[in-house]
Amino acid sequence: MNKIHDLLNEMLAVYWSASIQHRSHVAVIAAEGASLLATEMESKIADEPETIIKLQNRLLDLGGQIRFTIKHPNIGTNLREALENDYELQKMPVSV
Repeated sequence: MNKIHDLLNEMLAVYWSASIQHRSHVAVIAAEGASLLATEMESKIADEPETIIKLQNRLLDLGGQIRFTIKHPNIGTNLREALENDYELQKMPVSV
């Protein structure tokens, strides 16, 4: 594998982990009774699967292999924790 393949795999790991975390946050937020907020968040993350698919396709088009490890998501157990964890995730830099 080359450096571009490595970077694309790192990005895939981050995006998959973020998508899992975001979707779990939507579930926690909805369960806490903030359905309007959950619906709004769902609309903002709707494009995440498309982004992941495009990255995977690009990696494969460049002759790479999909090889990454997903970081353990930080979900939270209530509305406050879910929002705080989501905020921390949004601040996380992606090194390219």
